[in-house]
Amino acid sequence: MKCIHGFLAILVLASSASIASADSFSLLGTDNHGNVTGTPGQLVGYGISFTNDTGEYAFLDSSQLNVIPGFATYTDFIGLNSIEVGPHQTISENFSVVLSPDPGETIQNGLAQFLIDPNTQAGAMYHGDVTLTYDLFTTDPNIDPNAVGTFGNTLKTSIGLEVIKQDVMPPPNSPVPEPSSLLMCGTAILAGALILTRRHRSHSMNV
Repeated sequence: MKCIHGFLAILVLASSASIASADSFSLLGTDNHGNVTGTPGQLVGYGISFTNDTGEYAFLDSSQLNVIPGFATYTDFIGLNSIEVGPHQTISENFSVVLSPDPGETIQNGLAQFLIDPNTQAGAMYHGDVTLTYDLFTTDPNIDPNAVGTFGNTLKTSIGLEVIKQDVMPPPNSPVPEPSSLLMCGTAILAGALILTRRHRSHSMNV
């Protein structure tokens, strides 16, 4: 699939971008307005749901922000994964970043991620638009080398990020002595009192 997209990158120069109205996509793992929250230094992200309402084959190319936030780094996952969606199909993929079987590698799922700067103050907010770019082919280009397509189709939706205060864990409470500990402590006090009493009596007799 990577090779196919490398070949299509040459053809895209001769193709005209269009706004596709027959398809739709939305963000997963957000509120109704496409917003997520995170604390300073946290990694947060967006899942994706894409519906291909056409009789063609869709290949998701990339996602881009119209404005980059100054306090977080945006990383697109679509360009890394090259997702294919068949005719009249819907794909849904939640956001996740998990360790790969290959040492030092990770597997990214979903639309994209935000890495919030650790020095960001709580209350910082970002609102913008994310544009999803994809290609459509009349036949599956993985099977048909002569597949004809339209490139640079785009869909747009609102996206947002809010930095919230990091929860501070309260100090642990002092441990409550167990009954056995209380018994041992009481026994020690009683023994000490008896010793002091005997010493007092012995001293009185000697006087």
